[in-house]
Amino acid sequence: FESKLRIFDQAKTAVVNLGTEEVDRVLEAASTAERLVTVGVEHPEASLWASDVRMVGFSIEFNLHGLCADESEAGEKILLGIAGDFNVENALVATAAAREIGIGIEAIKKGLSKLRVPGRMEVVESKDGRVICVVDYAHNQLSFRSLFSSVKRAFPASPVIAVFGAAGGKAQERREQLPREAAPYSDLMIFANEDPAHEDPMKVCRELAEHVPDDTPNKIILDRKAAVHAAFKAAREEYVNPDAPTIVLLLAKGDEELNQNMQSKSKPFYVNGVTMSHNTLSTVAELSGEMRERLAKVKYVFTDLDATMLAPGSCVLRDNDGNPSTKLVEAVVALARA
Repeated sequence: FESKLRIFDQAKTAVVNLGTEEVDRVLEAASTAERLVTVGVEHPEASLWASDVRMVGFSIEFNLHGLCADESEAGEKILLGIAGDFNVENALVATAAAREIGIGIEAIKKGLSKLRVPGRMEVVESKDGRVICVVDYAHNQLSFRSLFSSVKRAFPASPVIAVFGAAGGKAQERREQLPREAAPYSDLMIFANEDPAHEDPMKVCRELAEHVPDDTPNKIILDRKAAVHAAFKAAREEYVNPDAPTIVLLLAKGDEELNQNMQSKSKPFYVNGVTMSHNTLSTVAELSGEMRERLAKVKYVFTDLDATMLAPGSCVLRDNDGNPSTKLVEAVVALARA
């Protein structure tokens, strides 16, 4: 925390979210900058502030205030193309920074409406709408608190299944914090391998399980792919509310494809969390056009898919450089058939 506060020593303009924890300390550190801009949700004293935050599908709308002296009382309507109401604070900071370098509000609105961040609140929905998967990088106490509370506000009646682990060799306190933060919101927690470094991944997962409150169901499935499959199976068969979709949270790894294990070097996952959730909810050939488009924006491009194309090499998966990747094809086919 102290290290991050030193960034203000090098800043001519500081942008501070008034909703942040220990805001007085942050404001004190930011006072060294030549100019201070404040933002906040429901903070009318801020330079820029948001009101009336609401979910619109898997996006968020809010009213932005502080753009000019003669603005309407309702402010400017903003559409944020990413889930998680905590992202409104991120959008406010980005908006303030963009305005400081001369970017106009119309360009800002357009950018925010099209926002997609790989591995950040990526939403994948089953065809029947009964299961909704959220893939996110949340991996510490604060991000867990923000994500779980946001999901519960958006889907108050939905059962929640969370898949996560804890990194080895650092931040030991997370093994107590993460299950305690997740438990009040979760119907089932599945602990999986996550960057164990030099530690035994089973030991890490057992330490997580030791700190789960007694009344919260949990299990350890080290293999992350198997853990994801188990989560979706439970979402279909065990944790079901006929009046609301079941939420599956795949946390910490985002769209990463490597599991850092110093004992055996880096072991790649078959595919990232977003891709895995697509192919667990549906076979590759059944992906809707919208799902293909979302997937392509995240990591890969699928072409020429039909019901017969389920053998390695019969469809084209391209990496970020646009090159065909046989290994990725084989991995996706394996998941589709699993």
